[in-house]
Amino acid sequence: MAQHDYTIANQGAVDFRNDINSVLGAIVSQNAGDTEPQTTFANMFWYDTTSNILKMRNEDDDAWITICSLDQTNDLINYTDLIPTVDNLEDLGSSSKAWKDLYLQGNLYFDTDNSYTQKDYLWTPISTATASSSSSIDFTLPSGYDVFLVRFQGVYPITDGAGILARTSQDGGSSFDNGSGNYVYGQIVNATTFGASTVNNSTSSTSMRINSSIGNTALESCEGDCYIYSALSSSEPTKIQADTFFREAGTSNKLRQEWTMGMRANSSHVTDAIRFLMSSGNISAGKFVLYGRNLI
Repeated sequence: MAQHDYTIANQGAVDFRNDINSVLGAIVSQNAGDTEPQTTFANMFWYDTTSNILKMRNEDDDAWITICSLDQTNDLINYTDLIPTVDNLEDLGSSSKAWKDLYLQGNLYFDTDNSYTQKDYLWTPISTATASSSSSIDFTLPSGYDVFLVRFQGVYPITDGAGILARTSQDGGSSFDNGSGNYVYGQIVNATTFGASTVNNSTSSTSMRINSSIGNTALESCEGDCYIYSALSSSEPTKIQADTFFREAGTSNKLRQEWTMGMRANSSHVTDAIRFLMSSGNISAGKFVLYGRNLI
């Protein structure tokens, strides 16, 4: 680490050589030091060893421009440290926006008037749950979203041949509706054995059937998406659409895909939580992720 005024004075041979070596040391170390160089030049670099930040002098030679932060422990360039911790307000068009928010909020883009807007219609991760001999996986559905998506992967039951069910809640998950006639659904099952398909349905069920007959090993695990519509509406019934696929239980090379659509029957109320469970026994394993989004 070295700094220099970059002026070579008239001097003896030994001092001249030492002065040249000091200049070269400053150049190769990017003028590293815990304080800024006393003599500065336009476009010169300075590595601030106190904060581990590389800076460059501006063209007017009156301020430093931060380039990046260096993580000397892990040998990485670290841009996180450059994010503002307080609002730095700048005019970005029709209204004043905070640069801190621009950095920290996701799904952002610039409008034609140079102001920024959050893309509310993109999926936003809300919550993640991992099953391990779990009786159920429950998610609270927060306000502020028009549609929810639960994506699951690697799900299989402890009980061979059990299927995934869903139930809704009106009290934040303290209880889940499981009365006779609470749900209606229709389901199409398609297997890879050349057109083998069946239709299942119910107009009076204690739960929503997402799929059926999953094997109880990781090789037979289920993947899928479950969309939840009008959950937060007090004037429409909660509607669910699911698409799942998995290796059919008890077979070596047959895939099974199931499409389900249904709703909370005879009821228009706010659904603020949803539960996933097996038709028999516990959920042996699987990862579930809840997303939310707004419609355009």
